[in-house]
Amino acid sequence: MRKIAYLSNCFASISHTFMRREIAELRKLGVDISFYGIRPDIEKDIADDAVEDIFNRTFYLYFKKKEKILGWILDMIWSNVYFIFSSPIKYFSGFFSALLNEEKNIKDHLKLVYHFFVSARHAKRMKKQRIEHIHAHFINVSGTIAMYCSDLLGIPYSITAHSAGEADKKEMIGLRRKIKNSKFMVVISDYLKAYLIKSVYPCRDKTYIVRCGLDTSSYQPSKGHKYLFDKNAVRLLAVGRFVEKKGFEYLVRAAKLLKDSDISFRIDFLGGGPLLKKCRRISEKFGVSDVISFKGSKSPKEVKEYYENADIVIVPSVTAATGEMEGIPVVIMEALLMGVPVISTK
Repeated sequence: MRKIAYLSNCFASISHTFMRREIAELRKLGVDISFYGIRPDIEKDIADDAVEDIFNRTFYLYFKKKEKILGWILDMIWSNVYFIFSSPIKYFSGFFSALLNEEKNIKDHLKLVYHFFVSARHAKRMKKQRIEHIHAHFINVSGTIAMYCSDLLGIPYSITAHSAGEADKKEMIGLRRKIKNSKFMVVISDYLKAYLIKSVYPCRDKTYIVRCGLDTSSYQPSKGHKYLFDKNAVRLLAVGRFVEKKGFEYLVRAAKLLKDSDISFRIDFLGGGPLLKKCRRISEKFGVSDVISFKGSKSPKEVKEYYENADIVIVPSVTAATGEMEGIPVVIMEALLMGVPVISTK
């Protein structure tokens, strides 16, 4: 049985349901998967047994709160010393590759060198587990750590990219080398494949499209679902993280247009994120806080219940100021399988 290390910022986040579904299917196929995260992240109020299991089995690059930072620093130093003596050629080859990285901005340049040093902590554990392949979800720091672990261990790595437009984000560094040195790339759409080839690196021959999928048996229209106009107030639903590319700010603003048109409606927002407070303030400023409810993060089971009671799911995705945009929002597929109409931006 082949041993694979799955590497991501975190696995327990409610927004990473798609990743956990992928892992579950691979396990059914008999793949032996070990979990490597960057920072511990779990929303205890929505965690279920499957999430808790993955969270507890994940080895994190950075220390958990209960660990002392001195122990983490010593472990990181020891991991580098270990590879200096056990694999000096691989270690110094990777080190000089990191030192001579492509970034011209001094801060970004040094960040990549730093990532090389801290990646030794993951690589040492991977060697102990006899990992044969590393797969990173997201092309950000997860992809960077996967690349450096690959350098230290001499094993291949691959990356799944999820969003187009990421090349211009300030935290996206070392992209060309990450893609160039990977054994293969996975993307979720033809558009994203074309974007990477055109904007980052010519990787057509080793980039594969694996579309986001759902277990259709888990998403069935409710027999008791009441459809649009069966009652006075139209029930609108928006699901996702409060980040710029989701466009939730514009839906809040649009609520004022509906209210001014004397349309009876309510909007439920499910999710958390950095722009949640801003959207709350906008709802109060525009006088629509009485028809908008911010419900916070919900478990997959709870989200299904909201689908069952919604008339329309709204997906107001936009291109962020950084150029980042959605891939293919899974919420669209979930809603349609539940028999709920979707209104989305193009």
